[in-house]
Amino acid sequence: MNSILELLKDKLVFDVGCNIGDKTLLYLQAGARVIGFEPQTEVAEIYKQRTGTTVEIIALSSEQSTKPFWRNVTPPHGMSSMSTEFMNAWDPIWKEPRFAPIFVETDTLDHKIQKYGIPYYIKIDVEGYEFEVLKGLSKPIEIISIEWCARCKEAGLSCFNYLGPAVYNFVFGNTMTFISSEWINYDKLMKQLDSCNSIESGDVFIKRII
Repeated sequence: MNSILELLKDKLVFDVGCNIGDKTLLYLQAGARVIGFEPQTEVAEIYKQRTGTTVEIIALSSEQSTKPFWRNVTPPHGMSSMSTEFMNAWDPIWKEPRFAPIFVETDTLDHKIQKYGIPYYIKIDVEGYEFEVLKGLSKPIEIISIEWCARCKEAGLSCFNYLGPAVYNFVFGNTMTFISSEWINYDKLMKQLDSCNSIESGDVFIKRII
């Protein structure tokens, strides 16, 4: 097993923080059915045009509400976040006028599962807000990935602790290639993440232990 794409044929995928759909296109090519979630209207419209699949213009969080969102306006599909901790970690790039606050509607993963069914895989890439998304999930999911940023380690650790017993894998940057051909335990994952330098990021894949 070299990539999550090998596991997705005929599976339902939630792409949380889908942006303009680069990863959704890969999931679709692998034979998956994909639902995208993106709070920025103009970005969601680009996603829909590129992928032809369903996208909800909403942010996922721990509750149904209206919350502030720091939107990247140069370009509008660049890195944006609902996490002030994440923004502070990347200071000084998080400065207006590059980032402008807007308010967005939020909902939970549990509500979206009621609507669309239980996904096999949930990709969560929301720039440091991953734990808040997971707090809106109470159902077991086969595989979840979260964005990992070396500058914001605590956010990732909260996610691992919340999801409980699992095995893991990791990809660097925007690649889709796992670092290991087999799922690894928590200690091996931590060694890998601790070896990342301060500007490295990637995605941690979390496979629940049944």
